[in-house]
Amino acid sequence: MKIIKQLYLTFIFMLILQTVSAQMIGAGVQIAKSEKVQFAANLHAPYYKLTGDVNFFLVGGLEYTGGRTKLSGLNIKSISPTVDFANIIFGDNADKGLFWISLDAGYLRNFYNRDYNGIVITPNVMCAYSLFYVKTGYDINISKGNNQFFVRLGLILTL
Repeated sequence: MKIIKQLYLTFIFMLILQTVSAQMIGAGVQIAKSEKVQFAANLHAPYYKLTGDVNFFLVGGLEYTGGRTKLSGLNIKSISPTVDFANIIFGDNADKGLFWISLDAGYLRNFYNRDYNGIVITPNVMCAYSLFYVKTGYDINISKGNNQFFVRLGLILTL
């Protein structure tokens, strides 16, 4: 059991180191199940990038949503296969925007109620231009059977 804890802590530490080198930082509001409005913040860092007219990324990161819903808290997203259509949609202005279709997978740590901790998969679409973004998706906690549709609006900084 001690070895498993050490491996787990090493894995979390590696994820945090990768996330500290984030290339996208965002903050805004999330409207989720039961029309609850929550604070939302996120960091994204690419692990792997394949560029072309359509870009492919493997992304990791952290997302935090405030509030007391079953799917709020700190979501450590260890892997997110992502396809970016910015070159097709924004053309010459592709460096100012992004249009991502992504499938996030990670571990949710709910600070309000430990019973809601678990593995969360989130298919989502995110569009950003200049400093603004909108993201919509569906959180599925496969460990606990909870799910919710969400829409996020906010500001994003791309480094």
